[in-house]
Amino acid sequence: MKFSTLALLLLMVAATATADGPTIPKVAAGPNVDGDLSDPIWKKAAVFKLQHADANRDGEPANPTTVYVLTDATRLYFGFDCIEKHPDGPFIPQGRRKKDKRIPDHVRVQFSFGRLGRAAYFRFTASPAKEFASNILYRRVTYNEYSAHDSYRGASSATLPSYRVETKVAKGRWTAEMSVALKELPLYPADGVPDLAEVLILRIRSGEDRDKFDKMVIWDEGPVAWRGFWSHVQSWPRIANPKRFLVDHGGASWGGMQPMWFGLLKLDAGTISSKPIRRGDNLPAVFYATRKRYTNYGYTAEEGRKPRLQRWFDTVPKRPAWTAAAPLAATGPVNAGNTAAFVAKPQAASSAEGVRITFTVKEAVDVAVGIVDEKGRVVRHLAAGALGANPPAPLQANTLAQNLLWDRTDDSGKPAAAGKYTARVSLGLRPVFEYVFKDAKGSEYDAGKSQIAQRVGLGKLEPLKWKLHPHGGFAMQICVDNANERVVLNGHAIYDGRTGKYLGEVELADLPRFPNRRARGELGVGPKGNWWITVFNDIRRYAPDGSPLPFTALGSHVMPRILRGNANPNRGFTFGGPQRDCYVVHYYDARRNWRGAVSQIGADGRVRQWGLIECQFPIACVKADRAGNVYVATTARPMAHLIPPNFRRGKATEEIKAFYAPFYGAVVKFSPAGGSVYPHKDGDLIATANTYGFGRTVKRLGLKRCRIVGAKWLRPGFSTITVRAGANHCNCATGRFELDPFERLWIPDAIRSRIDVVDANGNTILNIGEFGSVTDSDGRRIRLGYPKMLAVSDRACYIMDFHRGRALKIRLDYATQAETPIAP
Repeated sequence: MKFSTLALLLLMVAATATADGPTIPKVAAGPNVDGDLSDPIWKKAAVFKLQHADANRDGEPANPTTVYVLTDATRLYFGFDCIEKHPDGPFIPQGRRKKDKRIPDHVRVQFSFGRLGRAAYFRFTASPAKEFASNILYRRVTYNEYSAHDSYRGASSATLPSYRVETKVAKGRWTAEMSVALKELPLYPADGVPDLAEVLILRIRSGEDRDKFDKMVIWDEGPVAWRGFWSHVQSWPRIANPKRFLVDHGGASWGGMQPMWFGLLKLDAGTISSKPIRRGDNLPAVFYATRKRYTNYGYTAEEGRKPRLQRWFDTVPKRPAWTAAAPLAATGPVNAGNTAAFVAKPQAASSAEGVRITFTVKEAVDVAVGIVDEKGRVVRHLAAGALGANPPAPLQANTLAQNLLWDRTDDSGKPAAAGKYTARVSLGLRPVFEYVFKDAKGSEYDAGKSQIAQRVGLGKLEPLKWKLHPHGGFAMQICVDNANERVVLNGHAIYDGRTGKYLGEVELADLPRFPNRRARGELGVGPKGNWWITVFNDIRRYAPDGSPLPFTALGSHVMPRILRGNANPNRGFTFGGPQRDCYVVHYYDARRNWRGAVSQIGADGRVRQWGLIECQFPIACVKADRAGNVYVATTARPMAHLIPPNFRRGKATEEIKAFYAPFYGAVVKFSPAGGSVYPHKDGDLIATANTYGFGRTVKRLGLKRCRIVGAKWLRPGFSTITVRAGANHCNCATGRFELDPFERLWIPDAIRSRIDVVDANGNTILNIGEFGSVTDSDGRRIRLGYPKMLAVSDRACYIMDFHRGRALKIRLDYATQAETPIAP
C-alpha cells in the first residue's frame, strides 16, 4: 500500500492539531486484522513516522517505519509498514540454540491511560516470527521497571481476550496489524474509556551481526550491551537520551519505558475527559531528590516540563514536614511481677450516651475490655493495653481506676444488634501451650523448614558466611478467621483452631497453575469471610465457597499486576481502616525488590491511596487498625538498636553485631495519612540497605542514614526482615508480625526464639518463648525455635516455627477475668 507525499503530510498535520496530542480518528468500522494494509479505511488513520532512537545515529532511518492508528466505537487499531532493505528480509531466528534468547525483529506499542507512581501500561507486539507475537502480548507494569526478565516469562504475562495481531512479509518490507477492545484497556472498565492516552511506539531491528551471537539478554543485571544487535531502534516520540535507553542492562531497557518517552494521543472514541498534568506535582518533596533511585535515571529539566497523564482515581497523599520519630523506650513487660487483681470489679451503667464501664485494679497491669454477646463472641474490642503513664485510648493514664464508654456499636462502627450483652474485663495476658498441628494422617504438620532457621541464631550466635538462600517463602504462611476460629496453614490446609482437627483443603477456582497444596502467594481472610490471595503479581478474591467474587470497579475477581514483582512478590497484606480496606505491600522495582510501598485498596477494587507508605529500604508485612493507622516493618532503626540491647548475656562482639544487624528491623506505626522512609545524610535513624554494583561489589549489605516522615513511633526488635546480599537484593524470607482483634501487636523475634506483645502505644506487655523444641513446651513454659510468622485471634496465637518445620497453638488465657451484664 502506498500514500502520496501530499496526503501523508496532510494526515500528519491533522494528527498533531490538538494541544493534547495527535487525534486518533474514529471510523464507522475498523479494518479486518489480517496483516494487509491495503484496506481503504487505513487512509483515514493518523500517521506517524518513527525516528532513530540511537546515540550514534541521526537523521531519517535507512529502513523507515510508518505507523497508522485509528479507532471505531469498540476497538483500537495499529498498522505498521516496515521497510526492510536487508537481503534476507526481517530477522527471524532459525532453529534453537542452548539457552537461546535471541529476539526477532518486531514492532511494539506501549499504551497507558495514565500513571501516578504506578503505570498500568499494556505492551502489544507484532513480528514476522509468529511464535514471538503470540507469546508476549501485554503487561501491566510500572514505568520504572527496567529489567527485561519478565519479558520472557509466560507466567508473568497474560493475553487480553480481544487482542488480535497478524503480519505479512513481502520483498523489501513487512507489514503488521493489531487491534484490541477499548473496554479492556482502562483499569476500571465501569468508568468508561478516557479520551487521552500515553503511547510509545517502537520498531526494533537487528544489527548487521544479526545471527552471530549465542544469547541476547541475560537474566540478571549485566553491564554488557549488545550494540551490534540493538543499533536499529526506532521510536515515537523521539527518546530524549537514547544512549541510556540502549546501554542500560545489556540493551534490555526497552522492556521498561520511562514516562518522558511516552507521547499523548487523543482518542475520538474516548468517553471520559482526562487532562495532562506535569510530573510529580503531588509527590512528596523529599522524593524529588531521590527519584533516580526508582527510575535509575532521574529527570532533566526538559523532561520534567513534559506534560503527562495522571490517574484521576489514584492519589498519593501529601506528606507532613519531617519530624524525628523517636523510638520507644526499651521497657520491661508490664505484667512481669505485677499483681493482676481487681480492687473493684467491673460495673456497667446505661445512659443516653451509651454504657459507662468502670473498674479498678490493684497494680499497673495489662487489661483487655470487650463487649460480649450471648454466644460468647466479642462484638466490640473496646480497649486493651498496659496501664500506667501512656496507655492506649480510651484507657486513662496514671490511674488504676478506669472509666470507659461503649457507644453501643460493634467493631465496624455499626449499631450493635438487639440482644443481651456483657462487659468482660481481663487482666494479665497469660499464653499457654496447647498443641502442635497434625496433618490428615495424624503426623506432625510439615510447615516447611528454612536454611536460615537451621543455621542462624538459635542461641549459638556464631557468624556464618553469606551462603544462605532465603527463597522458598511461597508456601510458608498462616492465617486465621477470628469469626469461626478457622486456621489455614501454608495457604491450603484448613483446621478447627479450637480442637486442632484437620478439616480439609482450601478449594479456590481458576488456580490451575498453583495446586492448592502449594499455592504460591499469601492467603488471607477478608471481610465477610471472603478469601483473598496474592498470586504472583495479582490479587484475587473469592467467596467463602471458593467461587470467584468480582470487584465491582474491575468487573473481575482479579486485580492484575498490583504487586509489581517477579517470582515471589509477596510481602504481606491485611485489612483495616474504617471501611475494612485492603492494605498491601508491593514493590517499586521489579528486580530491586527490596524497596517497597504500601497501597490502600477499597473493597470495590479501586486504589484509594497509591504509595500510602513509601520506603526506600527493605520492607515487609503490613497491618492496619480500625482507625486506619498502618504498621509496617522496615530496617530503619536507631544506631543503638542495630540489634536488641539485651541481645545476649554478656557483651556481644562487633563481629556478632555486624553479622546479625541485617536480620533486624523495627515495626513502625504510621498515621492514616501514611508516610515515607527515605535516605538522608543527616538522618536520625540507620537502615540496612542492599547496595548494587558489578563484579566484586555486587554482593554487599550496607548501612545508610535515613529519616521517617509520618510515623507516630517505631519499635525495634523485629526479625527477620532482610537476609540476602546480592544483585537481586531479595528479602523473600521475611517474617510476619500480627495485630490481634484488640489491636495489640505480636512481634516475632525469630533470631531470639521469642515473641513480644506490644500495645497500640508501644508499651511491652509480655515476652513469650525461649529457645528449645516445640514439643518440649509445657503449659506456660513455651519453647520455640524460629517463630517467624504469626496469626492471632481472640482465643489463640498460632505460630509457624521454621526451625523444625512445625506449626503450633498457644491459648490466650488471663490471670483474672470478670464480667458484668449490660442493661438493654
